[in-house]
Amino acid sequence: MKSRISMISFSVLAISFCFPARADSTTTLSQSEAQQFAKTFSPMGSAESEFLNVRVIRDIEYARYGDTVLLLDMYLPAESDQKIACVVTITGGGFRARPKSGFAKYAAFLATQGFASACISYRGTPKHGFQETVYDCKAAVRYVRANAAMYNIDPDRIGVLGQSAGGHLAAMIGVSGGIDHLEGDGGNPESSSRVQAAVSFSGVFDFISRLRDGGHQKKSIELKKKTNGAWVGEPFAVDSERWKQASPINHLSDDDPPLLMLATKTDSVVPYHQSVQMHEAMQKKGLTSELVILDTGGHGIASAPAIGDQVWHATLAFLRKHLR
Repeated sequence: MKSRISMISFSVLAISFCFPARADSTTTLSQSEAQQFAKTFSPMGSAESEFLNVRVIRDIEYARYGDTVLLLDMYLPAESDQKIACVVTITGGGFRARPKSGFAKYAAFLATQGFASACISYRGTPKHGFQETVYDCKAAVRYVRANAAMYNIDPDRIGVLGQSAGGHLAAMIGVSGGIDHLEGDGGNPESSSRVQAAVSFSGVFDFISRLRDGGHQKKSIELKKKTNGAWVGEPFAVDSERWKQASPINHLSDDDPPLLMLATKTDSVVPYHQSVQMHEAMQKKGLTSELVILDTGGHGIASAPAIGDQVWHATLAFLRKHLR
């Protein structure tokens, strides 16, 4: 067991009808994309030239539900003879249906650091709820594993990373390996949706404690009960099995992968105590977890100017350690 605590002072989905993209349809980032992405990661010392070397395969079909097709973009580092690890990246957005563009700059950054990164769209409210969103994220992992050879990915080194709602989903994918009723039927059933590492920025891990206790967000609790309830699928109740099922903290098991949680004390959306609570629960079960709590940075810590370098240094160290 390893523990590290750092205390530092559209509803329009990317859905279309297409054939799966192939590895020979690779392009590179445009000049404008490279300039835009480099600005976010300049505190990390990232240069525009590094992003210009990133390869991207766009609009890959990774799951299909009837006439609904879900797409991802695959970001890849410069060509290498070595198999590489892949990180599935999940954008946030209040559990609403989200496009794959939401986390593009982070996926591209991971590619500059030697990782493949699958940047996914997924279903959510108002048309879809908790289980469907989890189905989509798991389908993305299965797609990557089933098609790993096409992208020179090592199928035994797949991680997941997300922020806010995406942070919740990253943790859920991490702790729900082997739970059949959360797999869905989005494709590649022969492949596992288990991951080898998970990273959560500003995630919710226990809906019950968050909405019952409130923390420093008590004034917004009633609104959260309504919006989160639309995704969970029923009104909030402390004894609701469905709300418990939607909470990663209730799915911990002995074979869960390492989880890194990052949060800030100034987050006005999700109390940082959520991350502390999840870390303590994992430690109690003898699982590998790391926790980084920062004094400032708000909710969107992935690109917060004052702390972005600390966030990504911790994230890269964790991913390199557990996806090596």
